[in-house]
Amino acid sequence: MMNGQQITNEEYHSLPSISATGLKTFLKSPAHFKAQKENNEDTPAFHAGRMIHSGVLEPETFNDHYAVFEGDRRTKVGKEDWQAIMDEGLEPIKTDELDIVEGCQIATQGMFPVGGQAELSFSTVIDGVECRCRPDWLVEDQGVYRIYDLKTCQSVEGIDSLFYKYGYHIQQVFYCMVLESLGMTVDREMQFVFVEKKPPFDVVVRTMDMALYDATEVIVRNALQRYKACLETDQWPGIEPDRTLKQAVCPSWIESGLMPDLDMSEFYGDDNAAC
Repeated sequence: MMNGQQITNEEYHSLPSISATGLKTFLKSPAHFKAQKENNEDTPAFHAGRMIHSGVLEPETFNDHYAVFEGDRRTKVGKEDWQAIMDEGLEPIKTDELDIVEGCQIATQGMFPVGGQAELSFSTVIDGVECRCRPDWLVEDQGVYRIYDLKTCQSVEGIDSLFYKYGYHIQQVFYCMVLESLGMTVDREMQFVFVEKKPPFDVVVRTMDMALYDATEVIVRNALQRYKACLETDQWPGIEPDRTLKQAVCPSWIESGLMPDLDMSEFYGDDNAAC
């Protein structure tokens, strides 16, 4: 039985526990995590993500949160109409934004199994650290829980490298750890559904290389211990806390362009046996 809470985005993000997004930022550096937490501003990307998630995963309540604005905000009447929508507790969206939502809805049909629940919030303690997660879509099948996550992108091309660049493997392991700590049996092959935000609204589905799962869990647990230490000491170091002078490592493709005719025979000997 799902024991998550149905709370608002605002309530969820106000919780003191650490989320997968926070943990990914913390892995960049504790200083970046602290700065993000203290300056958590809304952005057009966040707006678009919320809008598409609502339209795809909770279409039945989409009109409870959004209203289409067809005027011109540069005019007096347009400004008044925009404010009137906000006064009703709704978020104004433009016609072209609604077209994006509808395109994503059509493209992802059947990608999120029926019978699931959207945006349930779960909280727990892992290794002495308060943690939380909010799966986009959670389905229970004969006692096993499957996690689905909706990601919007400009293009699905090259998504495999971006998957790890943006730390989705960290998110996958963290979500599984949170749910498993609550006694839930989880299918660890969490499914990430990537959909483009423009025609043709192409879709691909990915999960992490499961051979990396255990190693990634070690990274997560080590990060949680570092986070716990930062909380206790209120010290939040940056990427290079010592700030000592270091030589910038030159990528091979730049090095070959700078020194195309470099003769390395003096270093390796006449037989060029480098290794």
